[in-house]
Amino acid sequence: MKNGDDVGSEVIIRPVAESDWSAIIEIFREFVGFHAQLDPHFKKVDGHGEMFADYVRENLRTSNAIMLVAEIQDQIVGYCFALIQRKPPVYLEGVYGYIDNLAVLNAYQRRGIGSLLYGHALNWFKTRNIARIELAAAITNEKSTSFWRKMGFKPFMETLFTKI
Repeated sequence: MKNGDDVGSEVIIRPVAESDWSAIIEIFREFVGFHAQLDPHFKKVDGHGEMFADYVRENLRTSNAIMLVAEIQDQIVGYCFALIQRKPPVYLEGVYGYIDNLAVLNAYQRRGIGSLLYGHALNWFKTRNIARIELAAAITNEKSTSFWRKMGFKPFMETLFTKI
């Protein structure tokens, strides 16, 4: 399989199983490492993979979260963690979907796996009558911002920061 090959027919998208967590942690570590090269702010503490898994597990105890995995030949190659969140009561559309994290192993990127994961998350949101989905994408990550624009997302806010 070459980079760029569409693997859609080989990919199984399914909810996370307990046996998937070690693979998810490794994918998350690769994801974090890539972002840390783009911006040192993305560097994480030791044990960040396990902390991420605990954070996801805690949210999965509610009906407002889903963790999907992409599997090819018994190997987890990507995941998507999505949540239903609530804005302060001053908003007309107070409930919205949030893509917290979507990652695909570098060796499997640009083959349609991210699109499949997002499509399943989108369907999950639709079954819960969610009309708006938000996410945060690092502006230094051109692969990510390009992917999300291809999925139909557009900027509506800019997060600014300063170091003090």
